[in-house]
Amino acid sequence: MVKHKITLFLLLGMFHLLPAQKPELFLLSVGVAQYQNAGLNLSFCADDARDLAKALQAQTDLYQVMETKVLTNAQATRAAVRMELDGFKKKVTANDLFVFVFSGHGIEDALVPYDFDINDPGATSLLKGDLRSKLNALGCNYIVLLDACHSGTFTKQVIGKNILNGDAFALSVEQAAQQLAEALSSTDKNSIVVSSSASDQLSYECPDCKHGYFAQVVLDCIAGKSITDPNNGRTIRPQADGNGFLSALGFENYLTEAVRIKTIAQANPQKVRVLRSSGADFPILRVGNAGGGTIPVSSDRDGDGVPDKTDDCPDTYGLKTNKGCPIKASGDQSKVDSDGDKVPDASDACPETYGTQKAHGCPDADNDGVPDQSDKCKYLAGEAQWEGCPDTDQDGIPNHQDNCPNDYGSFLDGGCPPSDRDKDGVPDKSDRCPALAGLENFQGCPDTDKDGIPDIEDKCPNEKGTALRNGCPDLSQTKNSETIIDPTAGTFILVKGGSFQMGSKSEGPIHSVKLSDYYIGQTEVTQAQWQEVMGANPARFSGCNACPVEQVSWDDVQMFITKLNNRSGGSNYRLPTEAEWEYAARGGKQSKGYSYAGGNDITAVAWYSKNADSKTHAVKGKIANALGLYDMSGNVWEWCSDWHSAYSADAQTNPTGAALSNHRIFRGGSWVNDADNCDVAYRSFIYVSFRYYGLGFRLARDATF
Repeated sequence: MVKHKITLFLLLGMFHLLPAQKPELFLLSVGVAQYQNAGLNLSFCADDARDLAKALQAQTDLYQVMETKVLTNAQATRAAVRMELDGFKKKVTANDLFVFVFSGHGIEDALVPYDFDINDPGATSLLKGDLRSKLNALGCNYIVLLDACHSGTFTKQVIGKNILNGDAFALSVEQAAQQLAEALSSTDKNSIVVSSSASDQLSYECPDCKHGYFAQVVLDCIAGKSITDPNNGRTIRPQADGNGFLSALGFENYLTEAVRIKTIAQANPQKVRVLRSSGADFPILRVGNAGGGTIPVSSDRDGDGVPDKTDDCPDTYGLKTNKGCPIKASGDQSKVDSDGDKVPDASDACPETYGTQKAHGCPDADNDGVPDQSDKCKYLAGEAQWEGCPDTDQDGIPNHQDNCPNDYGSFLDGGCPPSDRDKDGVPDKSDRCPALAGLENFQGCPDTDKDGIPDIEDKCPNEKGTALRNGCPDLSQTKNSETIIDPTAGTFILVKGGSFQMGSKSEGPIHSVKLSDYYIGQTEVTQAQWQEVMGANPARFSGCNACPVEQVSWDDVQMFITKLNNRSGGSNYRLPTEAEWEYAARGGKQSKGYSYAGGNDITAVAWYSKNADSKTHAVKGKIANALGLYDMSGNVWEWCSDWHSAYSADAQTNPTGAALSNHRIFRGGSWVNDADNCDVAYRSFIYVSFRYYGLGFRLARDATF
């Protein structure tokens, strides 16, 4: 089974070192196989997290294992993971080693926790930037292992030479610990990030070994196991020294080769990628049976880091210093702190749950002092008087009850400003288009094309038309070899076929593609068009008829196309193929080799992260490309018809993608993304049921019909 796993993060933050002491190891291991949305369920991610934690806990020759925390399935909410990371910040010191393991689903540049909502991925995922900030805030060294689809977006490949060169060289336990300690106590903290696959690849689960392939290889490495390449008979083993000590570079080299061999039977074998903060190398593991540590085999039911077999209170969260039990009251009650959150039980409202001082010892994900259990806005800092929610516009109506949270309003108007929001002279109560400046004779609605038909009733609001055609031009008069105008589907531009070089250096291999003539939509499908065909508007940024529709899955689009074709007299509208999309975005035969659709100045041609003001915009708001097509870079991503597959270097004619895969292609970048994602060659892909407020589509059709 394929894992949309967002990268298994194994962050080895550096240890606190005292004279004659080993570096201290702290571990947070997270795995999600069972999701709140059962449609996302995987098989072995929770086992990955548990077994990797056990294997790392056994590294007692190099480390003092101080604290281990394992979160699996329903425990691994976004708030819980973020709170645990913040909690470790209070425990680690500059020379400690921190290990963070995550195994589960993922989307580009983010981890997917248990309570992920595919309709609002930005607010319910663990974003890469947020995680990096929290890890850097620990102030210690770290190593990151990523076992997930597309995890190469977090890394670049940096594979070096192993300093430990086999059995002929053997460090003593003291020498290995000393080298490690010296590396970790350096002023410049070390960090290593290892991803299980390249940015355009999937990561897979292994049914036979009951783990992800990458997680299994990490376990094999720690066990000192070898693996043989079936193509050339070469045997790969961890290149440890004579006493079993493996360096960071040796670890990376083994993972790179072993993961490739393990996944060699897959259509696109995984390519491990590595990112390092420096070229320093030092022992990080003792592999095989050389070490004195043993892997714990018992469980840890209460998750306090004390294995059940040595935990005097296996069902109650406790402290290692008290054999896994909470501290019992004896004498001064003010010093008892059962959950270790530095809030004494005497004043702790949640004495058995790790919390914050501001929330009187209870969990508080947004750190606003309102405990999560009574916080109506758990992930937004607010005020106690508003049940933990903010009141952004300070109108006395908290955001979760305010229809206009950014505009000062009144209770009578649901938190919105009274009277005339669009300032067109038509009061809101009688304005059919209260958010769009319009004309009094059209009840406050605009008439963009000035054809006497207000936009709200005009199926072609940007093209002068007639009442007979519902505001659209007469189809028989406007259809010609270059342009088709359909009252519902919109304007289509003829793209003359030809050959071009598809792909780029980063999206390779570049290959020759030949296409026949076809038509493609001048704009992305708008909310008004979707509403007309489907009878509802799924867009997050609703209320803008001319804005592209979003939050539509690939499957949703197929339903739209079927209905559109049925009502259009058997027309053959469809999604463009990926090759058709890229050829059109480049400008077809008129291409000038621009990076973006329409030019190299992205601000002029696209709505993207730096100019979109965190929302979509009406189509045709930026410069068109050479074919007269708008918004092919930015605004919203656009679905293509193809199943995803890796590019081939072979020349192709009218390619349609893989015969079958797990993901469909989408292209073009969106208002959420940076410039790189808006490049005409940039590829992305996801499962067909995925909905997102930055993902829409445009239509195409054959040139002969």
